[in-house]
Amino acid sequence: MTERFVISVHRNLVVSPEEVWGVTSNSSRFGEWVSNVLEVNAHPGEAKPGDVFTERVRSIGPLVSRPTWTVRTFEPMSSRIDSAEGLAPLRDVINVFRFAPIGDGSATSMTYEFHYDLRPRPFGWLVHRVLSKVMTAEFDNSMRALEALILSERSNAAH
Repeated sequence: MTERFVISVHRNLVVSPEEVWGVTSNSSRFGEWVSNVLEVNAHPGEAKPGDVFTERVRSIGPLVSRPTWTVRTFEPMSSRIDSAEGLAPLRDVINVFRFAPIGDGSATSMTYEFHYDLRPRPFGWLVHRVLSKVMTAEFDNSMRALEALILSERSNAAH
């Protein structure tokens, strides 16, 4: 039997949902803001359901994985859901980005979720505790980097 685990981090960004979607909907740009992505290979660019892309990612410490992701669903400026293979010992990995406008729409509420199963069961909670600490910090860093990237691009466009 497997255990289903979820790591979820929320952050309010001072950039619009349109700007956030412009970056997060493009798989080729993940290496620019997702803190553990070392490179994105074989990407479709602007994502659509069914697209497949591969990454080279830092797992824990010096460990590197090469997952293959499939875009499952997305609702522009609202959510994107991808699934992955190749992140052993994690199984049935789902990555979810959720977005909502804040106030007048000039800011964004973002939630970054990572869902997975882990075998063998007796070690699941122990591994989850370690992963949760590391990944919570990485997700927060990634959302900060996303915000900084968008602000930088906005500033460059103004000049």
